[in-house]
Amino acid sequence: RQRASIAHKGPIQEVAFSPDARLLAASFGHIDPGSDRTVGAASLIDVTTGRIIASVAHTGNVNKVAFSTDSRLLATASNDGTVGLVETATRRELKRITHQDAVGSLSHSPDGKLLATSSIDGSLRLIEARTGRLLAQMAHDDSINNLAFSPDGRLLASISGSYSSRTGEARIFEVATGSELGRFHHQGSVDALAFSPDGRILATGSNDKTVRLMEVGKAADLMRLPQETEFRSVSFSLDSRSLVMGITDGTARLIEALTGRELRRFAHNNKVNAVVLSPNGRLLATGSGYFDEEGSKQVGEARLIEVATGRVLAQVGSPTFQVGSLRSSLPA
Repeated sequence: RQRASIAHKGPIQEVAFSPDARLLAASFGHIDPGSDRTVGAASLIDVTTGRIIASVAHTGNVNKVAFSTDSRLLATASNDGTVGLVETATRRELKRITHQDAVGSLSHSPDGKLLATSSIDGSLRLIEARTGRLLAQMAHDDSINNLAFSPDGRLLASISGSYSSRTGEARIFEVATGSELGRFHHQGSVDALAFSPDGRILATGSNDKTVRLMEVGKAADLMRLPQETEFRSVSFSLDSRSLVMGITDGTARLIEALTGRELRRFAHNNKVNAVVLSPNGRLLATGSGYFDEEGSKQVGEARLIEVATGRVLAQVGSPTFQVGSLRSSLPA
């Protein structure tokens, strides 16, 4: 059994496994008491030891983190208007890409050659991943909250809306041409997005308290899943049969994708802002936390959970990060 004491100063915003399941990235932001400004960073964590091996600093909250498909690059998106590109083997920052406004989301293409980034100003960019060269630009009418490539890399989906908006939407673009192929509406900001690994289903979650599962080829609803509270994150299992949802009531819920039947519920102490299943489906990583209205109390925690039992194997946050039998849960 190994232990490490690691403090995160604010709510965990995003968690992501590297495709080789060796690394976990967790992003956060906190209010700097010296300047009263929000600053942030992304932590790069060795899953086997539970230790932070690198940190990517930003002068604003870090909203998103994403690994390339070969696990060689980590991209970070921040409210400071920049995207950081880090080589995971050397932990060296390769490039810092600048937007006009806060960067809300990013995603690597399946072949690792492209990086899509989006901003709260509604702009969406396609970038050559290793060089940062701009290849194409698209746009929404409202703040873009998240985006994702389809598993075959042909499509890019993006979601938009703000808490002041009465509507939100998802748009699907063709990567090769940048042309829009379709759009789907919610009655509130759309904050969660994921393609199923088989490419058949697009899941979107909104603060209108629904998750929509849409059949991509037919642009039709398969299912709407109403809840009593808001959705913040969604993630499919590798076989596309199940879906885990992060919800503001302090739970992560695992459901059958085609029936909506709940399989397991994982309770947390705070709002669950981020969820992701490990490549082998055995582990669930979650990020939870909040700022209070005055910003005087900041709580953040990332957990590694054994899906089959619901047992918490590790916690990263304040005050300690304890690693139990995590190594045996990873792929051989």
